[in-house]
Amino acid sequence: MLDFLTQQGAETVLLYHCYANDGRQTVRNKLFDNWAKISGDRKHILKHSVEVAIDNNDGKQNMYLGFLTLLENPLINDLEEEFKEFSISLVTSKE
Repeated sequence: MLDFLTQQGAETVLLYHCYANDGRQTVRNKLFDNWAKISGDRKHILKHSVEVAIDNNDGKQNMYLGFLTLLENPLINDLEEEFKEFSISLVTSKE
């Protein structure tokens, strides 16, 4: 992952959403945590993620989504803010 982000350039962002239909989304999110940790104890990569609880017919279901980018990305602050706003829009009720 570090090689991919480095080769693509400092402004590269890897978005992810952990598939949840089989109930293994928490395990998948931990895999992204491990990848970021392996990359030099997060000295090179920023992993930003959110957990969103969504109501469905079977009750609440937790979803994980996030992004990974290099710490040297000049747009980190903008990325975090935009991602936060996007995450909030996922859980606010639609009228």
